[in-house]
Amino acid sequence: MSKDLIIEQEYYLTGEEAMSERGAPQIQRIHGSYKDSAFILDRVYEGEYTDSDGETYYEGYQWMWDIAAEDENEEEIDVMEVVDLYEHDDYDRE
Repeated sequence: MSKDLIIEQEYYLTGEEAMSERGAPQIQRIHGSYKDSAFILDRVYEGEYTDSDGETYYEGYQWMWDIAAEDENEEEIDVMEVVDLYEHDDYDRE
């Protein structure tokens, strides 16, 4: 049985591309569909810093629709409904 959340593609935007998109140092972009509604979801990282080990870290992030999934009434679905499924690996890959 197919799951409600389908992930088609994931990639990262960094540097100038991420800054021009969202004013952020890095963005994880996810293309998919939820209950047959296509979406693009961004995890926008904030507060970039480099630790003493030389690794880059972020103080936090927030989830935002780039293109929102919609319900059967064409109302925007709460972004956390999709994020919760994604974070619990409750999705199929296409």
